[in-house]
This record gives sequence, structure tokens and C-alpha cells, in this order.
Amino acid sequence: MVFVAVVCELRHFSMRARHWTTVMAVTGKQFDVNNMQMMVLRDMWNMELHKNADPLQDIADQAKAEAKMEKQLATMESAWNKVELEYELHVSMGENTEPVYKAKLTDEDFEMLEQHQMDVQSMLASRFLAPFENQVVHWQKSLANVNEIMGLLGQVTKKWAFLENLFIYSSEVKTELPESSAAFVDIHEAVKEQLGSCFSARREARGEGPMAWCNSDGKFDQLDRIMTNLNICEKALNSFMKDKKRAFARFYFISSSDLINILANGNNPELVNKQFSKIFPCIREYTLKTFQGDDRPTAVGLTDDRGNEYVPFPQSMQKKLTGKVEIYLDNCI
Repeated sequence: MVFVAVVCELRHFSMRARHWTTVMAVTGKQFDVNNMQMMVLRDMWNMELHKNADPLQDIADQAKAEAKMEKQLATMESAWNKVELEYELHVSMGENTEPVYKAKLTDEDFEMLEQHQMDVQSMLASRFLAPFENQVVHWQKSLANVNEIMGLLGQVTKKWAFLENLFIYSSEVKTELPESSAAFVDIHEAVKEQLGSCFSARREARGEGPMAWCNSDGKFDQLDRIMTNLNICEKALNSFMKDKKRAFARFYFISSSDLINILANGNNPELVNKQFSKIFPCIREYTLKTFQGDDRPTAVGLTDDRGNEYVPFPQSMQKKLTGKVEIYLDNCI
């Protein structure tokens, strides 16, 4: 009965040549591990397997555990060969600009990434790691890079998109912060280059895929350098915004994104007018009129926040919206 049980265990599909080599060492018998299909029951009986049942059972258990690990690695390989990032067209204030696509992992793929990282950690702690150590270490580094790079790319993209409208498209910011604006132009091009290479890596364009892109040489250093420079520009912008709030106190009561929008469109009072309800209580908008020969409109009336009442301004109260945004808004009070 012991012999039959041992034979059944050793017949398992997970037994590899390395395991049969260990069997030879345990039994002291020699056979051709590359020609196991020719071995018959008599040959196994002559190996006296029943005399080494416990160590042979351990070998069979090891083979099964290693087969499970081998299957996990193959499943991970297959899954990541199909992963594609989610791309979204970046909406810019500029006209006739080249399309730029922001990229991120889908929620489903991010969950898979976290699961695979936990699986790899379990493999590294397994006593059956040895045959797959190089593969498992490779996956540990590769998955960590995907997690780190996609997280950093998301931060870079978010901050770049936040700052772009001001440093690229706001003439007022360019005038007030010339050095930071000049530095941002280089950052702007670097970000577009990174997003462009990421978009080109998609498989439908016969690219290398997100795994290879995230693990390309120097990718983290490149993105980290961009993030550092973005932080420097953001610091200069925050100081600039504080000055604007001091000049026009109502800016303290609106969100940073709204203030960014207003400052970015400071030279276009019609667009700033759409934000009036956030700046002035009970006012929906001013009625603007551009008189012949003027380059800026004049406020000739206002509409209340519910749109029920219109109040025309007498000639003496009509204000031409000229100068910096905080100046003409202050004049409107």
C-alpha cells in the first residue's frame, strides 16, 4: 500500500527533471530523467520507493508547490501582456495645439497590480522559491516600478494641467513671473514628451506596452525631475496668488481653481464675468458693452443672482474693465 501511494504521488504532472534528480539521490538508484515515459512499474518497484516514503512524499509536495508558483507566474505574464492604459485627451486653452493624451491605469488593472504585488511577496517568503527566484525578483521590481511610475505620472499630469493655463496662456502671469514662465515652457515640453511616449507605447499602435514603458531606463528620474521643477513653479505661483488676494480681498473667498481660472482669463473680461457670482454675492453677471474704438468692454449694468432683476448703471457708474483683473474688479465694487 505504501508503494502504491508513493507511485501515485510521483506520477503527478508537476514532477520535473530536477525533482527526479532528487529522487535518485534519495533512493540511490540511477535512471534517465529525460526518458521517464519508458519507465514501467517494475522499474519503480526496483527503486524500493516504499523504503523512502516520507522523503519522497516531501519531494512530491515540493513539486506541487513549485507547479502552483510556476502557474502564478505564467498567469501574471499573460495578464500584463494584455494590459492597456486608459487614455484621455487633454483639453487645453490653446488653439491648434497638438493633441496630448493623459494616461492612467484602469481601476480594475490597479486592483490587479496590488494583488500581484501581494502574490509576489508571498512567493518571496516561500521555502519553494529557489527555482523561480530570478523571475520572482524580476516581477517584484517590475510591478513596483509600474506602481511608482504610474503614481508619479498621475501627480505630474495633474499639476502640469493645473499650471499650464497660467504659465502658457496667461499674458499677465508671463509678465508678472517671467523667469518661472520661461522655465515652465521647458517643463511643458518635457511633460508632453513623456505623455507622447506613453501614448505611443500602447499595444494597438504596436508599442511595447505599459509594463515595458514604466520599466524603461531612467523613467523615474525623468518624471521626478519634472515634478521637482513643477513644484518650484507652483511655489512662485502661490506667492503670486497671495499678492493678488492682498490686492483684491474677495479672492480669499473663492477656491484656488476658480482663482486660477480668473487670473488665466484676466485679459478677457467676458470670461471673468462668468465667475462674478462667485466673487460678488447676489450678482449673477455684469452686462458688458464694447464701445466703438475700445479694446475692452464697459460694465453698463448687472443682473441679480436669480436673474429676476436687471439694474442699469448711470453714465457716471459705468466702468471700463481695463488693467489687471484685480484692478477692474475692485473698480466694479
